[in-house]
Amino acid sequence: MDDNALDVIEPSVRTATYRDATLELRPLTVGATPRIVRLARPVINSLMDLEALPDDNEGALIDLALDLIDQHGEAVFQAVALAVGREPAWIEGGDIAEFVDLCRALYEVNRDFFVRRLAPLLQQRARAQAKPAAGPNGTGPTPSSSSPSAATR
Repeated sequence: MDDNALDVIEPSVRTATYRDATLELRPLTVGATPRIVRLARPVINSLMDLEALPDDNEGALIDLALDLIDQHGEAVFQAVALAVGREPAWIEGGDIAEFVDLCRALYEVNRDFFVRRLAPLLQQRARAQAKPAAGPNGTGPTPSSSSPSAATR
């Protein structure tokens, strides 16, 4: 039996230290998922726009975290707070390097959700939204007529 099969039986749990507190990180619950996705959607979309995530180089991850906080700070803090069961203000009071480590640990404990389930769904949705509607010759949108046809006069 491989590690993934064991995760189904007993989901992975990680601990992370943040603001001198030891946090027990577990996979997201089904009840928390809609709120997390709603809160984190702008962050998820930003990450999906990247060609690749930075490697484990601490500086590159901190730069990415700073960019995401700059662009989506409220959403980032609220989503992380919900995931760890703390208030957003408590999350906001931490150190940036510890915050990056906390986010990495949350991602790792929820990797299956983010990589195998959410990312493909978002990619499929993005492709569907980017595809223009086909017109009569398949080249573009179908034109509409604002004048009544002769049959309806």
